[in-house]
Amino acid sequence: MTSTDLITYVTFSYLVCAFAYLITCVTTDRGSRFRQSALGLLIVIWVVHTAAIGWRWAESYELGIGHAPLSNLYESLVFFGWCISLGLVLVRLRYGMDIVVLLGLPLVFIAMAYTFLLDHSIKPLIPALQSNWLAAHVITCFLGYAGFAVSFVAASLYLLERGVKPLGAYLPGPRVLDE
Repeated sequence: MTSTDLITYVTFSYLVCAFAYLITCVTTDRGSRFRQSALGLLIVIWVVHTAAIGWRWAESYELGIGHAPLSNLYESLVFFGWCISLGLVLVRLRYGMDIVVLLGLPLVFIAMAYTFLLDHSIKPLIPALQSNWLAAHVITCFLGYAGFAVSFVAASLYLLERGVKPLGAYLPGPRVLDE
């Protein structure tokens, strides 16, 4: 088993988690155990995702290449999925908005699923990327992109809540979505 195999399992786990959130948002009340279990599942998947990124980093060092797994499109999308899921966990813990997690998880799955079309091999950095600033630059950029992804979901819900009044009972209030 390699880190790529683990990332494959993580990808489909996010899809399972999205279905768990769909079931919880449709069938259960806010304080139910099933909703807490769905959050627990998301956190476990995120921790395994973190381990997969760390494993890929270790594989890079085992190959004698030794760089952070942020250097190509495959690794960047895996990290982007990690950042979005981190944002979703934080939004869920801070605001308790399961609907944002429900609508954000497909973004994570799509980003991660796209990696199946890409080259998974670990290669040395090209000279232009051989800088200590690479990791700092990529990490901060993708954390910002993930913030935009989560706020896109919240803004979409805000517009939906404003435009379709009967759905307002099922969505968080505009003040919470605005925050």
